[in-house]
Amino acid sequence: MGEAIQQNVFVDTNVLINDFFFRVKGKELGKPANLAIQYLKSKPKVKLFIASFAVIQVISTLDKAKIPQTEISKEVQRILTRYKLIDLTSKDIEKALSIDYKDIEDAIQYTLCRKARCLYIITDNVKDFNLFDLVNTIKPKNIRNIVL
Repeated sequence: MGEAIQQNVFVDTNVLINDFFFRVKGKELGKPANLAIQYLKSKPKVKLFIASFAVIQVISTLDKAKIPQTEISKEVQRILTRYKLIDLTSKDIEKALSIDYKDIEDAIQYTLCRKARCLYIITDNVKDFNLFDLVNTIKPKNIRNIVL
């Protein structure tokens, strides 16, 4: 038998943030994100990717929510050990700007997703990514609908 094929999955920043708030603060809204991440981490063929700037976005969001710095530091360390960061380069930004799309940040994330050869984007904002081709978008609550 052949070797298992690696499946790359891009995790949008909103899923990271919702996962944190469910795990640490018990906010029910984040439960689908938490369950999706647990499910994906249980799959040996799946490799999880995030945009490098997502770490900054998580830090900023948690800081604005008055999360103590020690908890933020623990969360950043957790993220760094669980996810592969996709570095953003000037070439990536130029490529994203060449995409005719209203939201530049989403175009950048899509570009990074393609750069990492991800098959899926896990996001709570599926409508933001539905116009892009070559990558399937799925909400965390529907994660078990994809074949991994």
